[in-house]
Amino acid sequence: MLIFFRTLFGLRYNSLWYYASGEAEPESDVDLLVIHDSTKSNLDLQVEISLALDHSFPLDIVVRKREEIETRSADNDFFIKNFFERGIVLYEQTG
Repeated sequence: MLIFFRTLFGLRYNSLWYYASGEAEPESDVDLLVIHDSTKSNLDLQVEISLALDHSFPLDIVVRKREEIETRSADNDFFIKNFFERGIVLYEQTG
């Protein structure tokens, strides 16, 4: 999947975070945070990723530009803070 993101979406910088808490139940979902430096809009990338991923479970895909993450992190945004403190980095490329 990580190679898929790098090749299909060609993101110069990207970071994928996964977050789940508690016990898995039938109505549980997976949260995926994608951080990017693309010129595409967050919504366009979110739609592309959602259509390209074949998943049989509820998946919430959150796509944000790196600058948005930096601003929201500095503002102690609970959602972003949760990902960074309790989430798992699936892939990170810097530079």
